Amino acid sequence: MSAPAIPVRVASPALAMFVALLAGATFFGFSGIFVRLSDVGPAAAGFWRMLFAMPVLVAWTAFERRKPAAAGPVRRGAYGAIALAGLTFGVDVVLYNASLGFTTIANASLLGNLAPVGVVLGGWLILGDRPSRRILGALMLAIAGALLLVLPKFTGNPAASGDLFGDTLAFGGVAILAAVLLVRRG
Repeated sequence: MSAPAIPVRVASPALAMFVALLAGATFFGFSGIFVRLSDVGPAAAGFWRMLFAMPVLVAWTAFERRKPAAAGPVRRGAYGAIALAGLTFGVDVVLYNASLGFTTIANASLLGNLAPVGVVLGGWLILGDRPSRRILGALMLAIAGALLLVLPKFTGNPAASGDLFGDTLAFGGVAILAAVLLVRRG
């Protein structure tokens, strides 16, 4: 007697997206460690990080060009906005990489990823785009976590790890990125 056949079920797109998100977050989480271990400065580390990403981006672009374009070609006036976005992202990466030399990897990584907080708060305070209660709750948790990392440095506590200068570099990069995202949205 043969064993019953096990039906083959194709993985759902949601599972594939979750696995891709998990892999991306894992690789991104290790980026601070790799930058800290590198023998080059913050700008050079940012350059190499972008250069190593290029093959994946080129392949992705080639794949996307095979699909019918929904939005059409890039308008001529959009190139300035694209260049500004690339420049500010480059500044963000360099400031994040520089912050790793002055503060902990945890502080630099957490503070270096607060751009969504700035965009939501700026959208609410500047553009009048009121967030939902769930988003406000998430913002309060993110801000509380950032404050728990940074506030001990103001008390003169010698146990506070890292340097306030490094935290400021990480936050500065995020502030620039959030401002550009807000200008683009507004």
